[in-house]
Amino acid sequence: MAAAAASEGADNEEFAMESESARRILAAGRYISYGALKRNSVPCSRRGASYYNCHAGAQANPYHRGCSHITRCRY
Repeated sequence: MAAAAASEGADNEEFAMESESARRILAAGRYISYGALKRNSVPCSRRGASYYNCHAGAQANPYHRGCSHITRCRY
């Protein structure tokens, strides 16, 4: 009976360490978006669309690098 109680205490300690690790990992990040916090929801159901710009005709990656000699871009 004492062995079972000791085993149960060890299991609780293991879960406490896992939650401590998870807390540290989450604390290291900058933020969690509200969309990530919504349970069982898809951020954007449109294929290829950005999660942050989810409307018809929106580009998934609107960033464009300028043209310079080193990038060898042609018009």
